[in-house]
Amino acid sequence: MCGISGIISLKNKPIKNLKSKIETMTKLLVHRGPDYSGVYINLKKSFALSNNRLSIVSPKEKINLPFTKDNNHFLSFNGEIYNYSDLKKKFKKKGIKFASNTDTEVFWHHLRSLKKKGGFDKLNGMWAYAFYNQKKHKLDLGRDLLGERHIFYYLESGNLYFSSEVKPIIYASNKKHEFNDLNLVEAWRYNSCSNGRTLIKGVFKLEPGYRLTINKSKISKVIEQEILLKKWITFFKRNPNDKEVFKIFKNMIKTEVALRVPKDVNFFSTLSGGLDSTILVS
Repeated sequence: MCGISGIISLKNKPIKNLKSKIETMTKLLVHRGPDYSGVYINLKKSFALSNNRLSIVSPKEKINLPFTKDNNHFLSFNGEIYNYSDLKKKFKKKGIKFASNTDTEVFWHHLRSLKKKGGFDKLNGMWAYAFYNQKKHKLDLGRDLLGERHIFYYLESGNLYFSSEVKPIIYASNKKHEFNDLNLVEAWRYNSCSNGRTLIKGVFKLEPGYRLTINKSKISKVIEQEILLKKWITFFKRNPNDKEVFKIFKNMIKTEVALRVPKDVNFFSTLSGGLDSTILVS
């Protein structure tokens, strides 16, 4: 669990009190990334980005945050790319050299290499990210397919505030915030608000699998990933027997759990005796 926060001016104009605002947002997310943090502010004072890191992959290694290798593309990342080692090998074959052993650097190269929709299907992981192109003053905010990591955002007076949590947005923005009564009722009834909404008026949550792009004063939102069921529908239409289904399930679970086991530190796993924990531990 790491923390992302930032502010961008849609018109690429200086943001008043930008430094104090981003410092406040960063401090409010220290519990998400207690190992270390970093802040980037562009020369025009029209954009600020911070990242609080909880070290999971290569925990003893320190990298500058937000992450960049060209001083033009800046990445603030929350999550973990489980198959980063395989992706790293492919990048190395293309002649790319790495300065660290982190999945953050691999993810940065992946975002730099994206040219069309569907590129995220190569990733096995969970993520929320903010990826900024300084020359173009372009910002991408993205979230993983199942929504394991969050991105909240709020538009005020031509500035877009974004964060891993709602609280930093409320503290950094200039206006007094109010509850959205309709969403409050939904939360009471269903333990959740409608997709993309929150308890606070004007504050939204990026939907799972989506990318929000701020480019040349325009805000657009597209689907980055979709759940692909076609191959499984085809598989079950063949009416496979239980033995065949269990064999595939067992192999999938072993592969996915192995990818998620921490490689750099000792770890523990809880066992409640229920179906889920029993399968995972075994």
